[in-house]
Amino acid sequence: MNNKSFSIFTSLVVCLVVGNPSCSGEEQPARIFECVYTAVPVIVDGNLSEDAWRNASEIARFTRPGPGGVLPNSVTKVRTCWDKDYFYFAAEMEDRDIVARLTQHDDLLWTEDVFEVFMRPSKQHNGYYEFQVNPLETTLDIYWPQMPMGKDARNQMFRDQLKSNEFDFDVRVKQLQEQNYWIVEGRIGWKQMHMTGGRPAVEEAWDVAFCRYDYGLDRKPETSSSASLSRIDFHAVEEYDRLVFKTPVRVSAKTHVDQSRVVGSPDPPLRYTVKKLIPRLPLSQAIFMTANPQTGELIFINQGESGGKSQLLLQHGATNELVTMVELDELAYSLCFHPKFADNGYIYVGTNQTTGVDSKSRVWRYQFNGARCDPDDRKLIIEWPSNGHNGAAVSFGLDGMLYVTSGDGTSDSDTNLAGQRLDHLLGKVLRLDVDHPDDGRGYGIPTDNPFMDREGVRKETFAYGLRNPWRMTTDPNTGNIWIGNNGQDQWEQIYLLERGANYGWSVYEGGHAFYLTRMLGPDPLTKPIFDHPHSEARSLTGGIVYHGSRYPDLNGSYLYGDHSTGKIWAAKHNGKRLLRHEEIADTQLAIVAFAVGPEGNILILDYKSDTEIFELIPNTRKVQVRDFPRKLSETGLFVDVRNHAMQEGVIPYDVNSPLWSDGVLKNRFIALTSDSSKITATHQGAWEF
Repeated sequence: MNNKSFSIFTSLVVCLVVGNPSCSGEEQPARIFECVYTAVPVIVDGNLSEDAWRNASEIARFTRPGPGGVLPNSVTKVRTCWDKDYFYFAAEMEDRDIVARLTQHDDLLWTEDVFEVFMRPSKQHNGYYEFQVNPLETTLDIYWPQMPMGKDARNQMFRDQLKSNEFDFDVRVKQLQEQNYWIVEGRIGWKQMHMTGGRPAVEEAWDVAFCRYDYGLDRKPETSSSASLSRIDFHAVEEYDRLVFKTPVRVSAKTHVDQSRVVGSPDPPLRYTVKKLIPRLPLSQAIFMTANPQTGELIFINQGESGGKSQLLLQHGATNELVTMVELDELAYSLCFHPKFADNGYIYVGTNQTTGVDSKSRVWRYQFNGARCDPDDRKLIIEWPSNGHNGAAVSFGLDGMLYVTSGDGTSDSDTNLAGQRLDHLLGKVLRLDVDHPDDGRGYGIPTDNPFMDREGVRKETFAYGLRNPWRMTTDPNTGNIWIGNNGQDQWEQIYLLERGANYGWSVYEGGHAFYLTRMLGPDPLTKPIFDHPHSEARSLTGGIVYHGSRYPDLNGSYLYGDHSTGKIWAAKHNGKRLLRHEEIADTQLAIVAFAVGPEGNILILDYKSDTEIFELIPNTRKVQVRDFPRKLSETGLFVDVRNHAMQEGVIPYDVNSPLWSDGVLKNRFIALTSDSSKITATHQGAWEF
């Protein structure tokens, strides 16, 4: 593009000096238009046949730039709509002489008939976007970081910016020359507007102007705009109108779907399900539970809403009343009982102090007297610096040693490269002798720990290479120690603790490559017993090993679950090989802990705004697998499968933050199956179905 071309651009589009009083007129107030969300994507074909266009508001009053609001000779009508991926526009334009010959992208389209879209996302941004299309479907798109003053500066920015960004800008044009008309339908992808934050939020307003050059055969253009511009300058963003992005219009009063055939599941029913345990206990964000080995009474760690503090609560067996055992000024995660708890009353609690800049994880010992623990009579066993991925799970082995987990100490992808280092306490399973402490600390180091003879290694280390171990338990019959470990991007892990093992983080995520450019420690990778992809588990909660007669098929099985999906698995391992592993229940619980209740029942702690306890029970529900629809057309939910048009009563919805489980963009819908069905929505916490 030569200098002469830029001069043409400048003389046609703008006054030579922006803000020249000779170009200004009386300022007109900005008009406000609505852009309605469409649940069904618009097919860009130039036909304007979708319901979205019938429901869209029309912008029809175009005027010539300059004082007086003079109407142009040719009528223009514009409609808009949007969804989570695109901004859609449709323009219908009278045109007695369609003048168009340019076919090269980003050519001088304003020298012929052209329709233009200008969008400034927010007054907080100087930047705005310009999109043009001519009757031959030729397009121009550009992002303006700001509008510089003066012809030369504007021309230079145009040169610099024209090829700087690629836009998802798709259009279709229909020329109806016999009717002196042309129609353009287009869509613009939100992703390519990342310079100004991308897709708008509901009720957000953007500054917009829809503009035209309408040339006659005499090559004289008539300019017009939806915005009331006081001067011949389509870039006068301060005078644009406002476009408000609205939620879907209500297209039907019907609130349910009669013809849905999505009933049950395509999979065979699982062997177990859950039910609420009655009576309900007044817990708030309880994060751990276990049973007193002497009385069977349940003990809870309750984090509540106290801001970095916790409580140990005892469920009194006679009255079901919750009694406060002790208040902690740290966040507690887990607890366990000394092997001689009946004699000494020792309870060990794993915590993390979140206040201040020096966040630390700790293990404390309290003494329980049957009702309370004296907060002033506690002993610090061990501590280490940790600010995320803290671990702090505690469990005694059958060898009498206390095993303690620690995470990598960060909140992301092991940014401190702690996982494979052996000279500190992070990312480890530690093995401590709390009955024979060394001078000046709360524990001794067992002389048979695996790294006693290696230089530069913390001798407390029993295994290393963990990211965020969440729950650890010891099989009381076999001594096997099980650990649940939260993964990073794609995998969750379950480990059967091995002496001297390197579990690979952050060179590996479980048994899979993560950062192979990082240095692996001096020991080879030990793979997990189980790897769960994020398609089925996203935050594993380690569980318990069940021994009892109430669930005979689960006797000797390790039970664990997933906080995010509510799934529960059972595994049986003899210490040398896996005997059985299966999913046994699919729930809607946010699982944070398992325990065996006083009646030998398996209990699950559900971490919601109001914590609840559930019991594992046999599943008696029968599902007619053969009747489950295998195709979208068989579901009864679609009017038109090809165009994803849903039945009346199928309600579109979206999420505040795109899900990261599989990296796929989605349209989401929800449907009620009867008039009596009801959903109670809340701003925080789970909805009630």
